[in-house]
Amino acid sequence: MTETSGTSRTVAMLIAPGALRYTAWVLELLLATGLGPVQACVGELPAAHQPFGGLFRATEPAAGLLAPAGPATARRAM
Repeated sequence: MTETSGTSRTVAMLIAPGALRYTAWVLELLLATGLGPVQACVGELPAAHQPFGGLFRATEPAAGLLAPAGPATARRAM
């Protein structure tokens, strides 16, 4: 395996989970949040009084840490 291939894999392994966590609002369709997906704003999901608010609040910082780590790793490898 070349260094470029290993770096590409590392970058992908950092970006993909960050992107998945960023789109965690899609879980609203599977979880009983009590909010209507058509009427409610996505920003209401992480509210403290919502049933899965903690889950949605935890996904944002995780995405914020993982997603930028990929490009930073790629830049370092150049």
